[in-house]
Amino acid sequence: MSFQDEIAQPLKHLGDAYSAGQNPLTTIRDLAVAAYSRLKAEADLEKLGRLSHDEFGERTYIAFRGRGLLKDNRSRPLNAGLFDSSVSPTRFGARWDELAARIDRGGHRLDHPDANAIVYQAVQALASCYDIWQQASVKTPGTFYEIVIGSLFGAVTGRARGKQISCEVKVAEETESVNIPTDIVLRVPGKAAGIVVAAKTSTRERISQVFVQQKLLDAVFGEGVYRSMLVSVSEIQHLKGNLQETCVPGQVNLYQTHVAKLLGLFYLDPPFRYMTLSKAKVITVRTVGDLLGGGLQRLIERR
Repeated sequence: MSFQDEIAQPLKHLGDAYSAGQNPLTTIRDLAVAAYSRLKAEADLEKLGRLSHDEFGERTYIAFRGRGLLKDNRSRPLNAGLFDSSVSPTRFGARWDELAARIDRGGHRLDHPDANAIVYQAVQALASCYDIWQQASVKTPGTFYEIVIGSLFGAVTGRARGKQISCEVKVAEETESVNIPTDIVLRVPGKAAGIVVAAKTSTRERISQVFVQQKLLDAVFGEGVYRSMLVSVSEIQHLKGNLQETCVPGQVNLYQTHVAKLLGLFYLDPPFRYMTLSKAKVITVRTVGDLLGGGLQRLIERR
């Protein structure tokens, strides 16, 4: 089956369902399984190396590489502790179903011990396929990631999901309606308020954008009306044969202290260099699995 038929076209249909307000978790599973199956059948696995921290331990990273004319195409680094390359596609699909079945809509939580790893493998399988077979589509993995996070958060919280926040701005003598674009807004029912989720596969030095947007929201609506968090995959890169975290902890410290306060930085594969900020109580840094397991609801209820 061609990449277009197996991956690209189903992803378009998934996006349509998501844009219509659905939380299409079954379709997400099908697409993630198709991507993982393609990697298992048509790409080779290789070890990239290890990244270690004196306090937080060691992580091993792997990658998929294309074959034949695509042998120079390698996927992004994958945390081997989160991406189980030994599991069969069928079993991975079953694991996703187990995850979805654990959604407690009344308690607004998804309490599964492997939630973080299952979500990581789903989004990284699709991203790795694009790294190898569709390198020109650089934004598509981020689109899929946003759909996965938005669907899970929508299903867990039961909240209406949006992508922009409207406000009124005076221009000369007229009032103009302006939309502030976001990735995901989980709205408070009946109010102009909510949780703003910046869903990014990575941020690199662009993490400042999340803080600046929160500063704008505070200025327009008042502090605490819209509250923001970063929900990301990883900051790991493989450059010139070396693994490295592309992070700016000093800047995050400055932004959180002097620009605007975020609810936290939440990662599927949290960078060691940001985890040190959490230990120093500069900013909360946790896993996406922690959010799903009750942390998101606690943040929603916190005033």
